[in-house]
Amino acid sequence: MDSFVIEEGKMYNISLDGKKIVSGWLLLITEEKEEYLIRQNSGLIGLGKYKIQRKIYKTNFSLRNYAIEGIELKKRLKKKSEYNFIGIAASLILGAMLRNNIPKNWIWGDTNLPINVITGMLNLLSFWLCIVLCFSVISFYRKIFFEYNLKKNKGNLVLIGKGYESKKYRENEEIKKKLNLIPVIMMLCFFIALTIIFPFIVQERLFAFIMTVILGVLFFNGNVYSDKKTVNYKIIRLEKKYGKN
Repeated sequence: MDSFVIEEGKMYNISLDGKKIVSGWLLLITEEKEEYLIRQNSGLIGLGKYKIQRKIYKTNFSLRNYAIEGIELKKRLKKKSEYNFIGIAASLILGAMLRNNIPKNWIWGDTNLPINVITGMLNLLSFWLCIVLCFSVISFYRKIFFEYNLKKNKGNLVLIGKGYESKKYRENEEIKKKLNLIPVIMMLCFFIALTIIFPFIVQERLFAFIMTVILGVLFFNGNVYSDKKTVNYKIIRLEKKYGKN
């Protein structure tokens, strides 16, 4: 049976060069100065009591000197976001050019109207396969990249379990999380429309690619910034020795 422990400490981002955070990872330093590595590609935490559990690692190489307050780094990098808007604008212009010079069905495929259930199911399946494959490759790359940098310092990653953030504090007082239903409902409707309804109306092709990029940027960019707050992290230790990580 798996055992668990609740550790209290602060979350930090990791920056190997002091300028850019390591995507997909957070460092938990407990009050006892123990270090845990949280593999976190997304800022999503789940709904209510249903938490998204993260894989938790330890390493024999201390990362304390590479810990950085993500919220401060985010402020310094705010100007760089301007370049993202330039990239989006360029993509829209390129998309308009392609739309005007290439038959739409070459890009989007033929519309699935009147709706054919079998075609819709195939579209839905291909869309989710695209999402899962792309996100899995991105997550794997981030892990390999981080491991490579640790090995250069003779460090290694050892998986010790999984867990999730259970409480957050500011100035020794628990922060009460208020659930605003309107944004949640809007996000849910948006998510259902783009990932369930649309695949039944249009063919996938470019749609699958565009939606994978959008969802990746919004929910899987790996840039989860630490915010100086004390957290309680529930760590479920797996009762076995790991020969693999």
